[in-house]
Amino acid sequence: MIDRDYVNNLAEKIIPIINTKIINKNIKNFDIIIMYLTIRSIKKIIEKNIKNDSNFIINNVINNIEWFERKINKHLIELKTIASSIRQNIEFNFFKNKYDACNAYVFNCKKKYINYMQWISKMHSFKKNRLKNTPEEAYPINDRPRGIKDIDSVNYWIQMIKNNNYIPPIIILNINNETHLVDGYHRLIATYILNKNNILAKIISS
Repeated sequence: MIDRDYVNNLAEKIIPIINTKIINKNIKNFDIIIMYLTIRSIKKIIEKNIKNDSNFIINNVINNIEWFERKINKHLIELKTIASSIRQNIEFNFFKNKYDACNAYVFNCKKKYINYMQWISKMHSFKKNRLKNTPEEAYPINDRPRGIKDIDSVNYWIQMIKNNNYIPPIIILNINNETHLVDGYHRLIATYILNKNNILAKIISS
């Protein structure tokens, strides 16, 4: 079992250096994205058992800056959803800090397709009455937390799904014997409107 404190200590040394090497920092929640990717990179190196030496791991991560840039360029939408949900989880006190949250997202995460109807009854943060046949029915004019953006977002994901584009996984958090949908509300509603049974999900355990 990988020592999380060991990983965090390495990450604290690596992150400031990575920040000086990455060019594009005009990304929302950039700090969390870099922390998440750093911990993922450390985990991969340790699991390969190449050489369990802290200096070797640090240098290996720092010298592989192309991996960070490739991930950011290719998976930016998904990384943004991960970072946004991590920040939200901290605000809701599901995790004490960014390190704890990032560790959970790296070490306690399963990515798979799920039949979302089997999960909805367990979700504390999902309103079943949102499951309607159109975006306007799901978000009536007197119940739109984000205003017209709720409608626009659901329509956007409907088109993305119809066009067979990659859809970032929704994020489900299991913590304190509760299940929360922490990211992907509009994607789930769009999936329902299109009469699809399954959706890609990241399931995080505390």
